[in-house]
Amino acid sequence: MPDEDVSRVTDITSGSPYDPATVDSTRERIVALYRSRGFASATVTANAAVRGAEPLVDLTFEIAEGSRQTIGDIVVSGNGGVDADVVTRALRLTTGLDRSIRPTCCARARASFDTGLFRRVDLSTEPMSRVSASDPVQPMRVRVALEAWPALRLRYGFQASEERPESDPTGRRLAPGLSADVTRRTLFGRAVSLGGSVLYQRRENSGRALLNAPTLMTLPIQSSLVLERVHRTLEGTTSVSNRNGVSWEQRVRTRRSHHAFLFVSLRPRSHVWDRRSIRSRARYST
Repeated sequence: MPDEDVSRVTDITSGSPYDPATVDSTRERIVALYRSRGFASATVTANAAVRGAEPLVDLTFEIAEGSRQTIGDIVVSGNGGVDADVVTRALRLTTGLDRSIRPTCCARARASFDTGLFRRVDLSTEPMSRVSASDPVQPMRVRVALEAWPALRLRYGFQASEERPESDPTGRRLAPGLSADVTRRTLFGRAVSLGGSVLYQRRENSGRALLNAPTLMTLPIQSSLVLERVHRTLEGTTSVSNRNGVSWEQRVRTRRSHHAFLFVSLRPRSHVWDRRSIRSRARYST
């Protein structure tokens, strides 16, 4: 480890007041620096020697680096129909990367929630054989055990919505209906979900198709494409309307609880016609 990198994380200089709390926090930052560079077993000891004739303290940090650990192999199991490279990209782990404790822990959350494919992710490490006994680098094998959500999900049920008749604004009634949706969580082994939903009611029917990708070229940008069609019968008339819509949304997390959105919606004008006129023209043509 270069001395310049260690000096950057220390805030103790010659001539500054001696504070045991500052010394302890500096020692913890040095340990965190070494572990982030792959020295998982590094230890740091702070030694303070008080000069007898002067009100000064000589402070020394003794560092035992230990072996530097790097990722030598990545084994993925339980990924089902998802390609292994999709998992390793979500984990942000590559062969030869310096293994550190903190990124490995954060990788669990990225694989679980960013892709939306797995309900559980377990990571474990084991040492591999060194190239030679004198090699200071210890390669580690990372085992990723996954528990995936079902690839296909189907839901259906009965629903009731409240309506207010146009003839009686103060009244209300329940409109029964049926709904169903199906979702495919992977597409060609990639973390792309494809879904569709339908809703049937007495006066309104709708269908929707959804294509969603949790990342964009390894970037944490979630993209969604929605196609929608609504068929509705106007109350008290024989007229019906069809409305088609297309929307595109991209979402990126800028902070832990903040998101930035890009939303584009195309909704052409609804088409309305009278079914009686169509039936009359049909009878006339026959």
